[in-house]
Amino acid sequence: MAMIATDPLATVYATALLQLGEEKKILEPLVAEVESFLDGWKKSPELGGVLVSPTVPETAKLKVLGLTLDTQQPAGKLFHDFLGVLVRKGRMVNFQSICRAFFALGDVRAGLSRGTIVYSQDFGEEMTREAEKVISEYLSEKVTLDVEIDPDIIGGAIIQVGDIRLDGSVRRQLEDLRARMF
Repeated sequence: MAMIATDPLATVYATALLQLGEEKKILEPLVAEVESFLDGWKKSPELGGVLVSPTVPETAKLKVLGLTLDTQQPAGKLFHDFLGVLVRKGRMVNFQSICRAFFALGDVRAGLSRGTIVYSQDFGEEMTREAEKVISEYLSEKVTLDVEIDPDIIGGAIIQVGDIRLDGSVRRQLEDLRARMF
């Protein structure tokens, strides 16, 4: 049930990176490299701005990548080279889509579905793991849930995995009650 990006270009690049990681038997550290760089990209808009800007010369972008990534390890070197291809082909604007496709393809190969659970407040890791266990049994597949906090749901939880949505929020229950009363 894992969702694969609908952007065909992102899927092509993501598939290539995934296959290279598998062939070189460095997929796990490669995933860590991608996650780390993506996290840096999200935390530093300047990094993404430099790498996607058409006014920044290619050589400067490649230099930024060299300063940002640890190329001493095989996964870091492979990811550095991959990003170099994206820079040279003018595809860094697609980087986040490529990452989404990369993770989705990896999930499919691992038989894993990702979803989201929304709570009104943080209930901790233990409750989320229990929800994953229940949803995994319900869907008959391994599910991992990312947590989001939305106080507007008042209480309960909303779980979304692929196109399946389970809304047990107090807000939804109040809306249902209001609809029945009026």
